[in-house]
Amino acid sequence: MIRDNRSRGIIVEDQPVPILMYHSISASSNPQFTRWAVTPELFEEHLAYLDESRYTPITVTDLVNARAGGGSSLPEKPVVLTFDDAYLDFYENAFPALQRHGFVGTLYVPTAYVGETSGWLRDEGETARQMASWSQLAEVSAGGIECGSHGHAHLQMDAIPLATADAEIKRSKALLEEHLGSSVFSFAYPHGWSTGAVRRLVRAAGYTSACAVKNMLSPATDDLFALGRLLVAGGMDVDALAQLMAHQMTPLEITLRTIARPVWRFKARSSARLKPYVPDAMTRKGQTQHQSTRQPSNFQPAAMLEVEISQPLPSERSVNADTGEEYRRAFVLVRLHTQPLGLIELFAGDDGFSGAHLARGIWDALGATINEHLREDGMPEVTTLGAEGLPSMGMPPCCEAHAAFLARAPFVSVVIPTHNRPEPVAALVDSILASDYPSDQYEIIVVDNAPTSDATEQIIDRRFGDIAQVRYIREDRAGASLARNCGLAAARGDIVVFGDDDELVDRRWLTEMVRGFDRLDDIGCVTGFVVPMESQTLAQGWFEQFGGYCKEQCNRRIFNLTTHRGESPLFPYTVGSYGAGGSMAFKRSVLLALGGFDTALGPATPTLGGEDIDTMLRVILEGYTLLYEPAAIVRHPPHREYERLRGQIRGYGTGLSACLFKAIVTKPMLLPDFIGKLPHGLLFALSARSPHHAGKRADYPKELTWLEMKGMFYGPLAYLLSRRRVARAASPDSPGAYAEPQPVAAGGTH
Repeated sequence: MIRDNRSRGIIVEDQPVPILMYHSISASSNPQFTRWAVTPELFEEHLAYLDESRYTPITVTDLVNARAGGGSSLPEKPVVLTFDDAYLDFYENAFPALQRHGFVGTLYVPTAYVGETSGWLRDEGETARQMASWSQLAEVSAGGIECGSHGHAHLQMDAIPLATADAEIKRSKALLEEHLGSSVFSFAYPHGWSTGAVRRLVRAAGYTSACAVKNMLSPATDDLFALGRLLVAGGMDVDALAQLMAHQMTPLEITLRTIARPVWRFKARSSARLKPYVPDAMTRKGQTQHQSTRQPSNFQPAAMLEVEISQPLPSERSVNADTGEEYRRAFVLVRLHTQPLGLIELFAGDDGFSGAHLARGIWDALGATINEHLREDGMPEVTTLGAEGLPSMGMPPCCEAHAAFLARAPFVSVVIPTHNRPEPVAALVDSILASDYPSDQYEIIVVDNAPTSDATEQIIDRRFGDIAQVRYIREDRAGASLARNCGLAAARGDIVVFGDDDELVDRRWLTEMVRGFDRLDDIGCVTGFVVPMESQTLAQGWFEQFGGYCKEQCNRRIFNLTTHRGESPLFPYTVGSYGAGGSMAFKRSVLLALGGFDTALGPATPTLGGEDIDTMLRVILEGYTLLYEPAAIVRHPPHREYERLRGQIRGYGTGLSACLFKAIVTKPMLLPDFIGKLPHGLLFALSARSPHHAGKRADYPKELTWLEMKGMFYGPLAYLLSRRRVARAASPDSPGAYAEPQPVAAGGTH
């Protein structure tokens, strides 16, 4: 039965209809964009399923006309296929597949970006994704695909002035009708959000419908100008698609969604308002230059130097390869008997970084630390440091202990998850093979995670095919946690060490990581010192102000729930002091007892990270000890581009709060302690005087601080959403799957 309620903007056809929402149909994407990219092969499987199940695809306007009494009727099993953003891959991959099946759909176009690139995808690192051209859109329209508006500049409609929204809505419609030669009836809100006032503007502009998201079937009472759609996420197989299309929300789910909606809206609106909109200043690619990318005059690129002070200090005149000029600033990693004492910042003197200048700067910063190390080695203290270095005193005890450990080093496994970085991961393998660890006592497992080509497999085979200790395995499901768990399942060592695919390791890194487990009996995890490879750009300078990879630097730290609770009143929730995922090792039995890495956390999930700090926190909460070992050094390249830094800082905030929220949810007994420490935590996060913000100078972008705060606010919701995705994941029988590590009884390690 159909009742005409068009005056209220309501469709009342009794049958709920699935409106599927796709974005990119592509085999390649950055990890942050994985959720929005469905591979062409998987998309073809979706279409085959719809065909075999006798679904009839219709356009959004077909649905609205039928339900609003437009003279047509719905087929027995209708489905609406919608595609947001009009990427080039729709024309190249989706459109031909739809034509092969005789299917139609609705494509939503942000008109400012036609023929250009997706400049709005800064957080996802996809600003270079190519968009379809006007001629390609005309071909698509002539082929039966409805083209609707996705706004002009892809702006979030509820977060901009109404006058701007009105211009966006009308301008995009006019451009589409001018270039395609046909009327445009449907609109889709960029980012899915709208208000009543915005919906009235859409209607007044002459549209007959508009799509939101909602992640629910479009019911009989759906608002014509806020139609509910179902997001088809990347990696969603046919079984998951069928469940998505068949799911009817329970009253409880509707209630929870209603409660959560204002929170989601606040998060989305606050995010959008941090992104400036200057319509008349848009570049040819539809992008704007953010004010905080301008380089202030006080930033100086820095050389990265390394000095062993038991030897004569070198005179350095380092040249900046980017500019050809000599560096006037340097970060100096200072070692004594190969042990790191500190990473200090120095500015060049009149003679550059001469040995004498280095000696003075090192002594001023680390004189007390130098003598502390000498005392530990049973050697006499010194009163100064000259360019000739410290006097020779024979073999120091710290070096003797290092050599003694190598004589009895256990067999260990090094796991390197990687995604589409064949050259960097090969360089990392080379640096591990150059380590001083006995070559017959370790294996290197390269886990190729959801690769889009065989380039990594080829380079590993070509360069390391004759080296028995290097192994290549593949994990086709995207996600850092999945890749690490895959490596854990394949590891043969009692200790499993993890590294990042874009870093290089110190010659003693592996030895010091493994040796850390000898320092106490109940150590379950050892983390290492991550040093930046370079400081060339302003974004890298801001990362230094943020605190870098590890604020503890060269102070060895021990953490557990008994004798080493740390100095912070926030312990054990001070996960930032535990180390970084780019240099961490676990007893295999402990990591298996914990259930491996949480697949609901990580860069390829809504949480954007947190899988590493979550695992470290669980080590401590389960009664083990964690050791931060600064002698285990890796070098990691900070992001050069501001857009990448934005995503990184946002991910830190989201991953942190997701990790802490998970800890409370899985261990409710922590709640009273957590609530008691919450005021300290808020002061730490929000107060400009807290240690967390101590290194930030006046030029540090306020946007980065807000992004971190926003991420922290969003983290709990992101974790719940991610858990839901994990629950809907493919069955263990799907191709390429493996049995994830399961908890086992922990014995003798506490």
